[in-house]
Amino acid sequence: IDTVKIIRENREKIAAIVNDEQKPWNDKVKKSGFEWGGNEVTNKDWDFLLTVLKNYKINSILEFGAGLSTLLFNDLGMKIVTFETHVDKITKVQEINSMCDIREWDGEKVDLEEFEEFDLAFVDNPPGGKNREFSTKISSENAKFVIIHDENREWEKKWQEKYIQKNFDFVSKGGNRCAFWQKKSLLPELKEEDYPPVPECLSPELEVKESKNPEIKLSSKKLFRIFCNTRGDGGCGRSINWFMDGFINRGWNVEYVYSNPQPSGTFRRCGNPNIVATNDINILKTPCDIFLLGSDDFVWEFGRKDVVEMMSNINAERKVMYVNYRIGKIGSLEWSQGWDEYLFLSSLLETQFLKNLFKNTSGFQVKTKVLPPPTDLSLFYPTQIDYSGELRLIRHSSQGDSKYSEDFNQKVEGILEEFPKATIRLMPGPSFLKDFGDRVISHKRNEPPVHEFLKLGNLFWYDLPKGYTEGGPRVLLEAQSSGLPVIAGNESGGARDRVTKETGILFDSFEDQLKAIKFFDLERNREYYGLNAKEYTREHCDPEKWIESIIGE
Repeated sequence: IDTVKIIRENREKIAAIVNDEQKPWNDKVKKSGFEWGGNEVTNKDWDFLLTVLKNYKINSILEFGAGLSTLLFNDLGMKIVTFETHVDKITKVQEINSMCDIREWDGEKVDLEEFEEFDLAFVDNPPGGKNREFSTKISSENAKFVIIHDENREWEKKWQEKYIQKNFDFVSKGGNRCAFWQKKSLLPELKEEDYPPVPECLSPELEVKESKNPEIKLSSKKLFRIFCNTRGDGGCGRSINWFMDGFINRGWNVEYVYSNPQPSGTFRRCGNPNIVATNDINILKTPCDIFLLGSDDFVWEFGRKDVVEMMSNINAERKVMYVNYRIGKIGSLEWSQGWDEYLFLSSLLETQFLKNLFKNTSGFQVKTKVLPPPTDLSLFYPTQIDYSGELRLIRHSSQGDSKYSEDFNQKVEGILEEFPKATIRLMPGPSFLKDFGDRVISHKRNEPPVHEFLKLGNLFWYDLPKGYTEGGPRVLLEAQSSGLPVIAGNESGGARDRVTKETGILFDSFEDQLKAIKFFDLERNREYYGLNAKEYTREHCDPEKWIESIIGE
């Protein structure tokens, strides 16, 4: 059987079953005959463009390059003029929407005498970066804001340096490959009332103490300092430990500063003895080479007076923020702006951060990156999944009841009824799980170990309560690196960045879940997607990328 051919033939069916782009614009994109990505904007690019349009009150657009973005801009009712070098592209777009104002040009000269200055120019034409010199030049002369698509390519960088940098301020990068610039004369004056209210404190204020150990002295090696509130023993605690061990292995000195009286259970069990650990926050005022802030649920306290004072006095050559849980007011509060790099567990968090930043600042460069959780997957890659036989749904979620919806029992009943021979394994199951006999088996936490547990299934099922979001999750990386295809909820946030068209299916409703499960009721589909999932994690989920990003390599 030609498995690859069969799967490819089913692609359109999958797209019809599940809204795998997770965007409200997805139906419009499908109807247009275009697709996200390739030679068109991606869904992440469009999220970024929408953010700019909203926060900078864009009403008119000069666009170079007709395509999906042209249709989407016009659908918003924007005043937009598009220039395109290829007649066939003009014809294709106008056949879909005859109201689009698209004009052919030669790649060098355009007539803009009938127009006043545009709010925004979007440069994505002519094809080939070398040919975009004049579209970049014209944009810089006729728009208040400029977005360069494919900004990281050789020629796009050259034209930005030549025509944009002198009279524009770089604001940020966004989407997959967009650079956003604004004219220097446009920098807005921020008023106090423009800032959102500071969140209420969720815990007692930190007590600023005199140093308990002022004699701590480290060698001349570089110093990596990390701050985290260490309240829990979940994913953030494990990540923080992994970061510190990574720097120790690279020959750095490491300081771990925490706000709680005792560091987390993760550190107490696994903490490296070579790490200097202290809850004396005065040490943050002393010099270090790199400072990493792990936001976690400490994010709700970022607006507190003592926290503002503490974080405003960080003494570091390089400051990096690790955002893994919620955004809160990151990007709005002054002390949280202008860091060297912001690392996110999901593009949802990244987008929320950029919205905060655009609303409250302008005129400085911001560097962001979305990375999968720093997870050692070496235990999972050797796993061999048995894709044969009946459906064996499996799920691991370490937090117990909090990640199970109130109607979970009804969903289980619906699956068992729809698939009479399917079985489900949970580790651990919710405390309120009904007795479904031997068709639903609930395991105790880590019994057996996770990498052994995952071998018992052939489809990873990850359904969360409505409205529940998370940055990772690690369990999806573990499942995919084991070779399990995944179905996961669209709302979870991190799942959008972890599960691809080649590794699984994302769903929006229980009806979509049943359709997705039905697709994987075929052994060949489970095997094809499962093997793709293993290769995907090998290629994209190397935790060393976190250390490189923190260092700035």
